[in-house]
Order: sequence, then structure tokens, then C-alpha cells
Amino acid sequence: MAAVYASLFPHQVERIAFLSGFLPHTDHPDTYFGLKTIRFFIAHGQSDAILPVEHGQHALATLNNLNVDVSYCEHSAGHKVPAECMAKLREFLL
Repeated sequence: MAAVYASLFPHQVERIAFLSGFLPHTDHPDTYFGLKTIRFFIAHGQSDAILPVEHGQHALATLNNLNVDVSYCEHSAGHKVPAECMAKLREFLL
């Protein structure tokens, strides 16, 4: 939901962290054009049974296609954030 808010009000958002998150599907590529000025962090588990890792990979590909500043941490854990990604998230937030 953070990405939807940011696409509507990009001037109010500097950074977004997706922890097993996703970008809603759209048939309109310009929907996410406003996200170009926002920095993203995505962490997603390869074994996530709640939200498959493909959602994180799709978000990464979409943001990369827009030349958005995005950091990605894919891990072997399930629907949680391990210490390695927490350290990267901490760096992202500072």
C-alpha cells in the first residue's frame, strides 16, 4: 500500500521499505512514473509461503525499468526478515 500512496503523493515520500511487499499489478506502465524520485528497499524470502518471492522480484524489475534507486535483499528465510537484511535496511534508513 505504501507504493500506491507514494505514486499518488510522491512529493511526500522519500523512502519506502518493502518487507515481503509488492507493487500492485497495473496495465498502465505510467502508473508508477511518480516513484522515480523515491528510494526503495525490498527484502523478500525465497521460501515465503504467504507472499511468494516472485512478488518481490516483480517489484524489483518494475522499479529497475523506471531507473528507481532500489536496494534488494533476497534471502532463504520465509515470511520474515533475517539479520542480514535487517542490517541492510538499517543502512538504507540512515
